[in-house]
Amino acid sequence: MIDMDGVSWWVPALNMALTIAGIVLFSYRVFWAWLLPVASTAVLMATGIPNGRLNTSTIFVMAAALYGLWKWTQYRRVGVHVPLRAAHGREWGIGAGLLLLLYLLNAFAGVTPLAEIGPLYLFNALLAALPAVMYLGFAHGVIQSWWLGVSLSLSTMFLSTLQNAPVWFTVYGAVAAALQVFGYLTWQRAMRRRVRSKHRLEPAHPGRPATPGTGAPGRTA
Repeated sequence: MIDMDGVSWWVPALNMALTIAGIVLFSYRVFWAWLLPVASTAVLMATGIPNGRLNTSTIFVMAAALYGLWKWTQYRRVGVHVPLRAAHGREWGIGAGLLLLLYLLNAFAGVTPLAEIGPLYLFNALLAALPAVMYLGFAHGVIQSWWLGVSLSLSTMFLSTLQNAPVWFTVYGAVAAALQVFGYLTWQRAMRRRVRSKHRLEPAHPGRPATPGTGAPGRTA
């Protein structure tokens, strides 16, 4: 059994280290990146269940990470990188609805006394919903998913300052936010390269074969 007396410092420290490493690996679409959120969430579950402190959000994050691992496994089997893209119009609505659903479940599905539910509690419930939605976006290569991580990291900095938490929480938030912006830019560049490459391979005038040796559309009588 895990020693619960030492959980207060090493669990968040391990979670932060795995999160930072995961951000870097996700930036380059490394398949093994998914093992890091799975591992960090497993630690949170292992330390929370014996002490009766398992949060609903932890279960959602684990489910999203396992789904992402499965989804990227499909791409890995055929030897291709995860195709990157921007979110479609309908997906914005789905993402917002899912975020709202997870927020409500995080905030009100537990056994927290009503007297303890206040603005800070509700704000934390919203932040706890962000990682699961972000990982679902990663699973499908949606580049805007990175901004959920940036929002979470910047909010961590804000709350750390507000609650006079140890300075390393603030440093973690700053480093994570910077790396997540880097991840977004890296995915955006990769997506643009893919689009440009696709356009170069397409004929200038579909339906008209190129003139041999020139690449120009052939003339028809």
